Amino acid sequence: MRTIIIISILFFTPLIWAQNPLFEEYLGIDHRSISEFEDFKDYQDYGGMMIGDHDTEIQYGFAHYGKEGSQIITFETIRTVKSKGVYRIIDGLIISDLDSNQYLAYGICMLDGKDDSFIVVVYQSDELNEEDFTNIIKAWKANPEASRFETIETKSISCVNEGFGCAH
Repeated sequence: MRTIIIISILFFTPLIWAQNPLFEEYLGIDHRSISEFEDFKDYQDYGGMMIGDHDTEIQYGFAHYGKEGSQIITFETIRTVKSKGVYRIIDGLIISDLDSNQYLAYGICMLDGKDDSFIVVVYQSDELNEEDFTNIIKAWKANPEASRFETIETKSISCVNEGFGCAH
């Protein structure tokens, strides 16, 4: 019996713990935007995307918010209720004080040459007309099994410049 309790604690603990403690009180709460929560009421919605296999029972996504030099990327589950998306935060990243030539990318990156939509990066670029961004400063990978973002090595990551070749 003691073994079952220990295994249960080890298995379920990651489901209720966020890497960033600021998000812990909001885990498991349905919402449409994090601006519904007091700590994030001043954040603007910058969009987001569904990630991973869309034919699975649990859908995942990223949402992007920002205010005054601070940006948030949330890792969330998504389900449909009455034809509307309902979200639950799994974990979140707060990224502040980016230099003027540093940017966020998510859902458009590759790891070791293979597409991996679960990656979020901060990259640096002085020339935004590059086909791929390879000067990755920081990187995280959303891990559904661990229910959190995990820091990963940057050296094997590149991200597609979706605006490459477009006239400005």
